[in-house]
Amino acid sequence: MGMATLSTHNRIIGPGNPGAKSSALTRFAPLLEKTPFLALPFNAITPGVFDDFIARAGPDRTDEAGAKRAIAKTEFTNDELAAMRQAVEPFNGSHVAVRSDECTAGGVGLWHTGFMLAKEKGTDIRVAAIANQILQSEYSADVTAFKQRCGLPMEQHPGVMAMPVNGSLGSAELDSRGIITTLLHANVITRFKGEEALINMGMGIGGANNRFPYTNLASGFRRIDFTELIELLTWNKPYMKGLQRGEVVWMNDILTQEGDPIQAAHLEFLRFILDDPTGRLLEALRTLTDLIAPQSLYLELAHANLEDWAVVQCSEAALEDVTKPDMPSEEKVLIIEPEWARSNWVNPFGCYVSGRKDVMSGEVVYLDKETLAKLPELNANHRNYILIFDASTIEGFSLATSFKDYSNAAAIIFNTCDVKFNLLTHLNGALREAGIVLLAGRVDKKFLQGLAKGEVAERTVTVYANDAEEEAFVAAA
Repeated sequence: MGMATLSTHNRIIGPGNPGAKSSALTRFAPLLEKTPFLALPFNAITPGVFDDFIARAGPDRTDEAGAKRAIAKTEFTNDELAAMRQAVEPFNGSHVAVRSDECTAGGVGLWHTGFMLAKEKGTDIRVAAIANQILQSEYSADVTAFKQRCGLPMEQHPGVMAMPVNGSLGSAELDSRGIITTLLHANVITRFKGEEALINMGMGIGGANNRFPYTNLASGFRRIDFTELIELLTWNKPYMKGLQRGEVVWMNDILTQEGDPIQAAHLEFLRFILDDPTGRLLEALRTLTDLIAPQSLYLELAHANLEDWAVVQCSEAALEDVTKPDMPSEEKVLIIEPEWARSNWVNPFGCYVSGRKDVMSGEVVYLDKETLAKLPELNANHRNYILIFDASTIEGFSLATSFKDYSNAAAIIFNTCDVKFNLLTHLNGALREAGIVLLAGRVDKKFLQGLAKGEVAERTVTVYANDAEEEAFVAAA
C-alpha cells in the first residue's frame, strides 16, 4: 500500500482520493492563507486504506446492529495501523480530534468523531478504537437515511482525518478536572444574506450547537450586556462525560461553580468578545467574503486564544433562491412575524425559520410528547409530509428522535410560543443539507383541532420558508 508523505502535516495517506472534508480543506487552503484565519493542520487517511478492512468485516447496511458488531470485532492489519500512526504521530503531545472524512463536506454531524491525547504510548490502541467507531457510524440508520435522502453513494465508506483540537501543536494546558477544550466555537455561513454572514457561537467543543446565536449585520454584532449573556449560556446544565484526566470532554455551556478556574477564563474571554464585537472574526469574514464572492461557504471555527480563529471545517454552502409566492387564499395555519422575532431575540436569523423553499404536501402528521414514539413508523411509510410537533423548546424533540425518524419529511413545524426558540442546533446541519425546512411559530388552534395526534391527515398544505428574511407561512386547503 502506497503512502504519500507530502509534508509533516496535511498529508494524504493511502491510495485513492481522500474524503470530502479533507479535500475541501485542501482546496480552500490557498484562499484561507490570504485571510486572518488560521488553517489547522491535518493528516487524512483515504477511504482506500480501509477497503480491505470493510471487505473482511462484511457489514450489511440493512442490519445496523449486525454491521456494527461485524466491524467492532474485525482487527486492523499492520498496514492499516501504520496509516493511523502516520496520521497522528506528528501531533504527539497535543489533544487531537480523530474525525470522519466522509463523502460530504458539510457539517451534518451524523458520522462519529473521537478525541484523544496523542502520545507515544497507547496512541495506536486509541486511534484504532476511534477509527473503528467511525467506520461503524457509516452503517448507522441515520447515515443510511441521510444518504438515501441526499442521493449520496451508499457503497462509499469514510476515511479518517487527524487534527489538533485547538490549533496548538504543543502540550495543551488542562484545568483541574483534566478538561481540554476550545474557549469558543462558531459555525458560520458566509453571504447568508447579501454580504452578511450567519454566525452561531458557543462555548467549548461543539458549543456553536447551543442557543447562542449572533448575526453579522452591516453594523456588526448586536451588543448584549453581560448579564444577558450569562443568562443565555446557563439555560442548560453543562453536558460533560468521560471526566478523566487527559481525556477531552464536551463542554457546551459555561460552568457555574463558584471560583472555578476555567469559568473565570471563559468569563474573561467573553468580556473580550463583548468589548470587541467587530474584532478579528468579522475582519477575517469580510476578507474571506470579498475573496470568494459571490459564493457562500460553511465554516466551523475554533478559538483558543485572543488572537486567532482556526478553521476546523470549510465547504461550499448551497443556499437556494426562493421567491415569496402570493399568500394562498386557503386557511392561514402559521405565519412568522419578523419584527416580533427581532424584538425578542438576539438575532433575526435562525430563530424561527431554517431553509429556503416553497413546498406543497398532501399529508400532515401532528405529534406531541405522548405520540412522538409513532414518528419512526410513520416516516418509514410516508414521503414529503408536513410534521407538526407541540414543543416549547427543541430539546425534547432532538433528544427523543434522530435523522432516520424524520428523514422523509418535507418540513418540520414546532408549535411554540417560546420567544427564545432557536433552530440553529446540531440537528440543523443535516436537515439543511437534506432540504428539510424547519419552522417555529404559533399554529392555528382550529387547524390543529381537525388533526388526530399520531395519525396521518390528508390535507393539502403549502409551506413557504426563507431564512434570509426570517419569514414563512403555512396555508392549508
